[in-house]
Amino acid sequence: MRPGDLVLGDDDGVVVIAQEKAASVLAGAQARMEKEAEVMDRLQNGELTLDLLGFRDILAERGIHL
Repeated sequence: MRPGDLVLGDDDGVVVIAQEKAASVLAGAQARMEKEAEVMDRLQNGELTLDLLGFRDILAERGIHL
């Protein structure tokens, strides 16, 4: 750890982010949050994780039809 590094913690643990990587880590975190929000919206609108994640097709390929 060096001066300027970020130290973040929550109930799951602690992470140290090097200062020079902070911008890319933030961008990745924001992208993940946007994707998770989209998935939650789709679930609230009645879609199933079975379909969102492509599991129905995988199961069908294995002869399991739901």
